[in-house]
Amino acid sequence: MAQLTANDLSALNELNVGAIHDLRKAAEQQKYPNNTGAIPQFTEYQMTLGSMDAFSEYASKAQLSADVARNLMTELYRSALDTTRSGLAQFMQNVV
Repeated sequence: MAQLTANDLSALNELNVGAIHDLRKAAEQQKYPNNTGAIPQFTEYQMTLGSMDAFSEYASKAQLSADVARNLMTELYRSALDTTRSGLAQFMQNVV
């Protein structure tokens, strides 16, 4: 979301995207701020899903195959269930 272009924002508007729910911690939100234009953002969830920095670094250097990347992300989300339970509950209340 940090690198959205004017065309991307236009596409989101055409899809009637009404809000962006950012599940990241504040430090990551500050390091990579969303560029969502006028689309409202919900940023209060503050869930730790692990650092995306290392993942992004590996991916940018093409050190991860698609299968390895998928497996890493799957394990990351599985291990994060306990630490994200309350944030996910809050997220679901906001989107329902």
